Amino acid sequence: MKLSFQKYAFALLASLALVSCAKDYALVGTEREKGREPIWLSTRVTVQGTRASGRQANLALSSSSNTDMDSRVYTLRMIISDSHTGEIIYNEKVDRAQELEERFTQYPGENARWRRPIQITPGIYDFWFVANEGSNWFAPVPGNHDRMNVLGNQVWDKLTPGTNIARIFDGKVFTGSEAHLAPLAHLDIAPYKYGQDRIVVYEPNAERPMPMSAVYRNVEINNTRNNKGTSEQDPQHFIAGGDEVVKLVRCMAKVTYQIEKATRLELSGNKVVAKPLEWPVFGPFATLVLNRPRYWSFFNTPLFEMNHTPREFKFYDDIFADDQSRIPMVRMSSVGRDAYLSNDITYQRNEVSTSATDLKTYRCSFYVPELLLERHPLDGEPNGGFSGARNKSVLLALAPSSAVFANERGYNGVTLWTKNPAEGNYSPFANEDDFNEKVDECKVLGIGTMDLTERNDNTDNPRLPNPQWYSKFSILRNRHYVYTIRERDRMVVDVRIAPWETDVEQGEVHSFDEFQVEVLDPSFSNATKKTKLRFQTTFGKNSQGYNRHLFAKVKFTLLNQNGGVNQQAYFSNLGNVQQVQAESGNKPKWVAFGNWEDVHFDGGFGECEINWTEASGINMPNPGNNILKVEFFADPEMTRLVKDSPALYISVRGANWKEEFRKLK
Repeated sequence: MKLSFQKYAFALLASLALVSCAKDYALVGTEREKGREPIWLSTRVTVQGTRASGRQANLALSSSSNTDMDSRVYTLRMIISDSHTGEIIYNEKVDRAQELEERFTQYPGENARWRRPIQITPGIYDFWFVANEGSNWFAPVPGNHDRMNVLGNQVWDKLTPGTNIARIFDGKVFTGSEAHLAPLAHLDIAPYKYGQDRIVVYEPNAERPMPMSAVYRNVEINNTRNNKGTSEQDPQHFIAGGDEVVKLVRCMAKVTYQIEKATRLELSGNKVVAKPLEWPVFGPFATLVLNRPRYWSFFNTPLFEMNHTPREFKFYDDIFADDQSRIPMVRMSSVGRDAYLSNDITYQRNEVSTSATDLKTYRCSFYVPELLLERHPLDGEPNGGFSGARNKSVLLALAPSSAVFANERGYNGVTLWTKNPAEGNYSPFANEDDFNEKVDECKVLGIGTMDLTERNDNTDNPRLPNPQWYSKFSILRNRHYVYTIRERDRMVVDVRIAPWETDVEQGEVHSFDEFQVEVLDPSFSNATKKTKLRFQTTFGKNSQGYNRHLFAKVKFTLLNQNGGVNQQAYFSNLGNVQQVQAESGNKPKWVAFGNWEDVHFDGGFGECEINWTEASGINMPNPGNNILKVEFFADPEMTRLVKDSPALYISVRGANWKEEFRKLK
C-alpha cells in the first residue's frame, strides 16, 4: 500500500579608501566614470519567515544560541554587480559577530541613522547576499574530497571586481586543470569529509549552518533619498523589495513528519529515548527518505528573478543534469534500536510509561534541497497530486523490518535500499521497475506542495513563476512540509504546508491508501459559502498489469452536525468530470468517485464544490463536527463495502485550525 503524494569596472583605489570604525571601505564605482559624486549606503538584513512567538517578528542577524539553528547567521557576503553588464564591482564577506551586528542590524524607520556604510556611485545595480557559505559544501567528484573542500571554500573570493556575476550560475570560476569544476552550481548537502558516506542526515550546526541567500535586481541608487547619503554618519537606507529589509531565504526545505502512537518511551540513564517505531497492525518499521536531491545551489532557482544567467533554469534536471544527482536512501529511524531524533525534538520523563500499549507520537524533522520537477501529464487538473515518476520525487517510506532489514548493522545492514556499489554512482536504481519493486514493499508518501500558486502565507517568500509547469511534488526552498501519519485499517496522512515554522497557514490534504482528498477551505470560512473538494487515486496497476485497488468506488456524503445526511448543503459545480457520479437531482447530497476503469488509472481525479449557501441550523458546517463521510465500496454498484474498511470522517476545522491541529475522528 502506498501514497504518492516538487559596471562598471570596480577599482580598489587606495587613494580613495576611507577609514571609519577601524574598517577600510572601498569606494564602489568612480566619479570619473560616473561623473557624479558617490553616496553612502547602509543595509539592514533579517531572515525570512522566522518564528514570531516570544521574539521579534523579524529576527535580526544572529549566531546566538537563543536563535533556532536553522535561523542563525554566522557569515554574510554582499556582492554588487552592474545590472546592465553583470560586471561585479563589489564583493565583501563579514564573518565576525560584532561586525555582523553593526553592519546589517539596523534600527527600523526612514529617519533612523544607520551604521557601517559603504560608498557607492549612483546607478542601477544587482545586490547579491550569501549567508553561511560555510565549509566543505563542494565535493562533486569522488576521490580527494579534502582538496575539493578547499577549492569550494575559495570560490566566492574568486568573484573579484571585474569578473562577471554569470559565474555564479555556470560555475566557471577556476581555470586550467580545474576549469571543468562547477562549485557554485553543484553544492552538496552531505557533510563532505574524507571517508564519510554521502547517505547521512543533514542537521544545521555551527560548522555547517543553514545556507541562505537573497537577490535584488535592478536597484536604482539615487544621489539622495530622504536627505540621506551625503555623509558617513547618516547614510542612505538600502531599499530591498519595496521596504528597508533584506530578507534572507533558506536554501533548504524543512520536512516534519509525526507518526502517531508508534513508539515507546523509555529511560536510559537520565535520558528519555524513543524505542523502535511499531504499529499494532504494521509491526516494527523504519522511516526512510528516498530520492533526496544531492545537489543544491544558492541562486540557481526560478524563485529568484535574476539577470545574466547563461541559460534558463526551470527544473532540477536543467541544473543538475547528471546521473549522480539523487541519493536513493537516507535512513531517518532504525529497526531494532532507538529511533533517530532531530536535535530540536525532546521527550519528557513524565511521558515514559511501563505499558507496552502506551505508544507515543514520534516526531522528526529533516532538510532537503529545493527540487523542481516538471509536471507530468497525469498530475491531474487543476491540482492533482500524481508525480508521474516516483523515482524522481522525494518519498517518505515506512519500511517493514521483515521486508527491508534482514539484520541491523547500521548503514551497512542488509537492506533493499542500498546505494549502487560504485562510489559516486547515486542514481536511484538501475531502472524504474527496480525502483518500484522496492517501493511496493513499503508504505510510501510523496513530499510536495499542494498549491504551487501559493496563496498569501504572510511572508515575502519568492513565488514560483509559471506554477503550471511544475509537478505538485516539487519542493520549494524556505517552505515547511508537515505530515501527520496514523495507522488504521489503512494508513491515513494529514498534509499541511507551512511558511517555515510549525504554525500552518495553508490548506490540508487527507490522504489514505490508494486515494487522497483535499478540502481547499477546511475551516469552511469562505464568504461565498462554497469550497472545493478534490479527490484523486494515487496509483494504478502494478508492473505485471494487475490492479492493486481494494475499492471500486469511493462515496462522499454531506453530513449535518448530528451525523445525519445534510438536508440543505449540497454538491455543486460538478462540471464534466467523468469520474464523479452524483445523486440524481439538482442538489445532490452525495457524490461517488470512480469506476473500474478510471480507478485503475494513475492520477484519475475529480473535483466539485461543497455548497452551503442555503444551510442553516444543524445543517451549517460547524467546527469540530463531521462534514463528510467517506465510504469505500468493493463493487461499482456500491452494494458491498470493502471488507474491514469502516467509513472515515472529515471534520470541520475551527477558525483557529491554523494553530490547532484537529485529528480525524
